[in-house]
Amino acid sequence: MLSADEWKLKEGYLGIGAQNGAKATGSKGRGITYENKAVEKLTPAIREHLPEFNKILNGPWYRNVRTRKWRQPDLVLINEEDNVGIVVEIKLNWKPNICEKLIDTYLPLVKRAHSLDIVWPLLVTRCFRNCPNPKIVHARDMQRAMAWQPGDMTPVMMVLA
Repeated sequence: MLSADEWKLKEGYLGIGAQNGAKATGSKGRGITYENKAVEKLTPAIREHLPEFNKILNGPWYRNVRTRKWRQPDLVLINEEDNVGIVVEIKLNWKPNICEKLIDTYLPLVKRAHSLDIVWPLLVTRCFRNCPNPKIVHARDMQRAMAWQPGDMTPVMMVLA
């Protein structure tokens, strides 16, 4: 679990990470390719079905003011009027315990960095075989992610990309 340190959103381009170094290959490369395609498909669905989330941050970088460590969630959706957000983690395949970083790291970080009242998680995957988590099948049902409460299993949405 992250401490209550202050996190700041890095405005503009930050040239670190897998997309900016040597080309990722193997399973990491497939995961990055899937993430990019999923964001490409998901963004129009978010604009259509969750128009109140007027700020969509694709791969934003956050810096811990005290430790100077960097973190990068895959997608952050913010409803500025209601002061709430959704943090989206995109994984090629679902695996047990995949949501720990999303829940324990990214939710408190995004909540603190943007001074949000509530932040919900959403996991996007291509394959949720054996996944017991609640499923969001259609983009029009994405608002179901906002029913999540701490201690609940993270809602999962399949995006074929």
